Amino acid sequence: MKICILSVLYMTVLFPFAQASEMAPLELSLQAISQSVKLTDKKYEPIYESQPYETTCDRQVFDHTETTCSTTSVEHCSGGGTVCEDEPDQVCNSQGCTSITRRSCHKESESCSSTPSISCTDQSIYRTEYYSCTQYHDVVVGHRLVKTFYHDVEVVMENPELLKNQNLKINVIANESSVYLKLSNSFTSHLLVVEPSKISDSNNSTEQKLSQRLVIKAAYSMGVLNHLLSTKIEHLELNYSGIRFDMNSISELSKDLNFRVSLVQQRKILKDLVLFEGNIDSSILSLAGAGQDLKVMIPLEKMKLMNLKSKKYNLNVSVSFKKPSLSILNDADLSEVLKCQIKGELQMVYPN
Repeated sequence: MKICILSVLYMTVLFPFAQASEMAPLELSLQAISQSVKLTDKKYEPIYESQPYETTCDRQVFDHTETTCSTTSVEHCSGGGTVCEDEPDQVCNSQGCTSITRRSCHKESESCSSTPSISCTDQSIYRTEYYSCTQYHDVVVGHRLVKTFYHDVEVVMENPELLKNQNLKINVIANESSVYLKLSNSFTSHLLVVEPSKISDSNNSTEQKLSQRLVIKAAYSMGVLNHLLSTKIEHLELNYSGIRFDMNSISELSKDLNFRVSLVQQRKILKDLVLFEGNIDSSILSLAGAGQDLKVMIPLEKMKLMNLKSKKYNLNVSVSFKKPSLSILNDADLSEVLKCQIKGELQMVYPN
């Protein structure tokens, strides 16, 4: 199964204090593969002033006193405890009887009774009173220049043959100390990346002077990238050494693919066990090309697994193009390819 997702990324760049980036247009052609522009951008900070304003305030004022009473029961107890007294008695034997006194003790129950008790307290009652008042808040009354950035930028097309039938219309944009390119026309024959290199940088607390070169390079032709839209995962299998599958017509992209793998062991009693869930970069795999086709083998050790049990597993694999580390100039034109995901799955299978 293949899912290609076309999405548009909306980015909102917030520049404080109504500050806008500096921009300069240029056009590269077969006759002019290099253009230079100078840009100046400025950074400001706000100047605040505390100013009064009229508003409504409130306060709590005494209104009246209310008496609140409550009734409680007070219990009084008396008696109870152990009571002892001396009692006469006789002790007799063969010689006769003798009178003695014995100590006799017994327990008496406690007698309790309760009487009501009334207690009262006075409580102060307050009300909210509103009145006009003056308060202060900080207001931006101006802006102060903090730093000025001077940019000297050279834009170069590394592959001038690509400009044979089409020019590149570009906006060079400076935002404080950074510079980037934005394509203003469509360019769909190749994936273009921008490689920056700094020539000089003079920087102090109030100004910075930067000179740099931005080289536009062709990474892949659209013909190669379009194979992502037509290929699919075939002969997907799970074995005791890893995951295997084939993909047709994309051997040229073998070093720039990203594999998303989910491997879950099925269990009857306990919750299913997730053995691996994550991304695997094609650059760490030994992929074999068969003409334009690609034979993919993902060993268990690349998923940090030692071995598989003879159990049932669910396997999901997703393949997508790994974007280059350099910024893409015409990503809007190639968004369908860049967002394309090729998916394959196996459900409830034993390893081979």
